[in-house]
Amino acid sequence: MGGKWEFPGGKVEPGEGDRAAVERELLEEFGARAKAGALVGEVDFLHRGRIRILAAYAAELEEGSPLVPTEHVELRWASLEELAKLDLADSDRRLLPHIARLAPARGDPD
Repeated sequence: MGGKWEFPGGKVEPGEGDRAAVERELLEEFGARAKAGALVGEVDFLHRGRIRILAAYAAELEEGSPLVPTEHVELRWASLEELAKLDLADSDRRLLPHIARLAPARGDPD
């Protein structure tokens, strides 16, 4: 995406469910074993003349699972405030309101 930040992910393969795709993509992109959780939100966007659906899922990494970027130049954890300041891909930026609903209110314990 031309040097923009993106959330990890990819396409669901034939015969594969969304959560299985999340787990596979995290393993492929970072060598990380994870358990996909609830749907965070969905947005649609136009790509090469076709409407695509981008779905975000919560995921929990297995304890001790590594995060080694195999398909990316860099990775980082970011707060909601930091995410808003990053040069995100437009489709990923549209997920921020959905992600914001997961963030604890200021002053609330994590």
